[in-house]
Amino acid sequence: IDVLKSRCKFQLAAITAFYTAVKIYEPVVLGIDMLIQICRGTYTEADIVSMEKEILSALDWRVSCRTAIDFSRDLLELLSDEQVPSYVSDSLIGACQKHLDYAITDINLSCCKPSVVGT
Repeated sequence: IDVLKSRCKFQLAAITAFYTAVKIYEPVVLGIDMLIQICRGTYTEADIVSMEKEILSALDWRVSCRTAIDFSRDLLELLSDEQVPSYVSDSLIGACQKHLDYAITDINLSCCKPSVVGT
């Protein structure tokens, strides 16, 4: 599909890419019904689902997944600021990053899920 030739298709591709990115990277759920409201009903659920399939097919479904450091950050976010001051969590993230930098050189860990390596 050539989305650059049509403003409507370009907008649909852009909002669908945003929707897909939110599903992959954000901890909140953005429902398709909310997306339709944001677009003021310009696009239907079928339009968005169809465009998402086209985008994912064009990418051969190669979308980024959460990394090991993402899991480490998520675990730290479970603790309140009173439990772990920011300077401590910053230090822990630094230590996790060093550990992960080392871990990527270990062939045995390359087969592990990021959530295993990051914890």
